[in-house]
Amino acid sequence: MIVGSSCRDKAFRILISVFLFVIACGTARAAVGVDLRAADPLHASSQKAAYVLRISDCMELIEVRAGSAQGPVFYSPADIRRLSGDAGAGELEFALQGEGRLYPHVELTFLDGEVQNYSELFAAETNAPSVSFQSVSINPDGHDQRLNVTFQAADDTDISYVSVQATGLRVSDLRAAGGVITRARRKAFADTSGSVRIYPERDDQNTFEYSLKIDSPLSVEEMLHNALVLVEVQAVDASGNQSSFSEVVIVGEDTEEQVFGMEVAPSRIIFTNAMEVVQLITSIEFQFRGWVPLPGAGHGIGFSSSDPSLVHVSGDGRVYPLAETGASPVFVSVSFPGLETMQVPVEVSFTKELTGLRLDGYAPGQTVVLDSLNRFYPLPTVLGVFNDGTEAPLTDFYRVQAQVPAGGEEILTVDSGKGLLSTMSISEDSPMTVRFTLVQDPGIVLEVPVAARDALPEISLEVPERVEVGDTVLLAVDASDDVAVQQVEFRMDGAVVGRRQAAPWELSMPAGEMLEGRVIEVQAVAMDSAGQVRETPVQTVTIVAKKVPKVPAYEFEQPINNLRVVEGSPYILSVVSNLGILPENSYASGISYAEFFADGQKIGTA
Repeated sequence: MIVGSSCRDKAFRILISVFLFVIACGTARAAVGVDLRAADPLHASSQKAAYVLRISDCMELIEVRAGSAQGPVFYSPADIRRLSGDAGAGELEFALQGEGRLYPHVELTFLDGEVQNYSELFAAETNAPSVSFQSVSINPDGHDQRLNVTFQAADDTDISYVSVQATGLRVSDLRAAGGVITRARRKAFADTSGSVRIYPERDDQNTFEYSLKIDSPLSVEEMLHNALVLVEVQAVDASGNQSSFSEVVIVGEDTEEQVFGMEVAPSRIIFTNAMEVVQLITSIEFQFRGWVPLPGAGHGIGFSSSDPSLVHVSGDGRVYPLAETGASPVFVSVSFPGLETMQVPVEVSFTKELTGLRLDGYAPGQTVVLDSLNRFYPLPTVLGVFNDGTEAPLTDFYRVQAQVPAGGEEILTVDSGKGLLSTMSISEDSPMTVRFTLVQDPGIVLEVPVAARDALPEISLEVPERVEVGDTVLLAVDASDDVAVQQVEFRMDGAVVGRRQAAPWELSMPAGEMLEGRVIEVQAVAMDSAGQVRETPVQTVTIVAKKVPKVPAYEFEQPINNLRVVEGSPYILSVVSNLGILPENSYASGISYAEFFADGQKIGTA
């Protein structure tokens, strides 16, 4: 027999025929919640009905009789299926046949001798249950958050179960996905990942709530303005009749997203040819989505020309030259609700000539440095330099080709859409020159020196704060590099205790008795293929003594030694704990449960 720790029970008894558990307690017992539901749909033509008995607290239960009131069947607590996540609760399945099949009756007997009777009257009918939405809320749960969905369901006979499916989405993610829920669901902050069944706990239960953990916590502002929940609920009654609803529920006050700023590209336009067209790209900074480019029409962006006779702008932001602007300043105004209107200066001069090129943000001859290898970096905007010294981004009329030196194609990639990528380190003292040529005029050339750095490896270390003697200290590292991680080195108190040349980057160290009470300092160092290293900050692990459970004092009360029992008859197993003499007795024995064994086999728990 094994005895656990920490409770006030004076004694534990187990009665065995098919096993009966008895716990002697000195406090009054509150009524136990009981409910019956149909395990399968009831049909008028069927002579058999299956039921599930739900009991809210089985800890003091020693016997169950379930079935018809005239001929109940005996069940022991060992027949009850315990429910995960609901301590003490359990369910028992049984069936009835014949005329009394729709009138199940149960009788519960507890260790204090009290008997609790419960019965329900079922009927096979065709009326569907009612189900309706009530509320959603987000509540804190320690360091986590939980999404709670509440709804109501009722039936004229009995609710068998309700099925709920809930998905929490950020409105910003739904907008970014173009309103396609299946795409936005990949970033759901909470999701049941299918339907979840909820069973009633009592016969008169009409309100049901389902709570699920939020995987990606929301800020207060997101709760108020950026969260919605898709809820689908189906209620099923004892006869299999169904009703359902589907709701899209806003969690907070609204789904209005604030806008903070606007940018327009290009910021200046110079036309030198009547065939040129420029597409204005407007980017809006949203509260939750950040900067979002909104090209074309249909986004609430307005475009207007200060002189439509000289410069025309369409509703989708395309700008056309109509006549030379001369000395008259012409602007294209770009507006968005809630933001200050921006103006893009436009100049039309068919006599102006393009004479050169320059990278925006870089002086002539300045080296473009890529901070790491094997990733694309955006190519800076190519500006056109005109014969009067003015500069502006090139219009779509002009095409620019990029060319790397012979033999450099395997090292440096230039993609007009993706940008610049280097597979090898290029020294800033000896950069590779990229040649940009204007297709319309090959004589206009821009040479740009490009260098690339082999970035340091990235590394993070995860360690437990406390470890008991005899357990293992697991050092887990997340390491990456723009080329490759060559090795990860583990250090304890400054000394190297292990190395790994391949993932997983982990090291296990036993916490021996000699380390008890010590605070050890651990650190990890990653080395990349170029020999560059990066260290994690020093972290500490405290080695503590292993907790040894203290078994409270107890004595066997029953059975006595050499007890003789007739085969098939019950006998009692009982352990007791002495609480002392009144009035100086202890309030609690320290025993929370007892496990009983016979011939090495576990026969029950009290």
